[in-house]
Amino acid sequence: MSGRTPWLWAAIAFFSVVMMANAALIYLANSSWTGLTTVGHYQQGLNFNRVLQAQQAQEQLGWQPSLQWMDQGRQLLLVLSLRDRAGQPVTGVQIEGALYRPAQEGYDQTWSLHEQGAGRYETQVVVPLPGVWEVRLRSQSESIQWYFVERIHLKGGGP
Repeated sequence: MSGRTPWLWAAIAFFSVVMMANAALIYLANSSWTGLTTVGHYQQGLNFNRVLQAQQAQEQLGWQPSLQWMDQGRQLLLVLSLRDRAGQPVTGVQIEGALYRPAQEGYDQTWSLHEQGAGRYETQVVVPLPGVWEVRLRSQSESIQWYFVERIHLKGGGP
C-alpha cells in the first residue's frame, strides 16, 4: 500500500496547482476589467433594419468627408472638409462630434464643429491621454442623417 501513496500525493499536488492557477487567472480577469460594454445592445439589435436604411440614405447624399487633425500635445485641432457628390462644399449644417477612447472608459467627450466657410468645419479638443481615439461625427436634421467615424492615433496628451 505504500507504493500508492506517492501517486496519491502527486495527483493531489497536480490538481492543487491547477486550481491555484485557475483562481489566479479568475482574479486577474476580474481585477483588470476595463468596464467596456455596449450600452443597449439588445435594442441596437432590434433597430438593425433602421440602421441599414439610414446607411442607404447617407450613401444617397454622396457627402465626401475628409478629416485632418493636428496633434499639438494636449490640444487637438480637428478639421473636417465636407463636399457633396459633385465636389461642391457642403455648408450650413450643424455637426456634432465625440472623441471616444476605445480601450478605456471615462475619457470620452462631446463637442460641436464650427463652420469656417467653404465646407470646412473645425474645433479644438483637449486630449487627456495619448493613444488610439475614435472620432465620431454626426449631422442630423429632419431631412438629413449623416454619420462619420474615423480612428486616429495621437502621440500627445498626458498630464
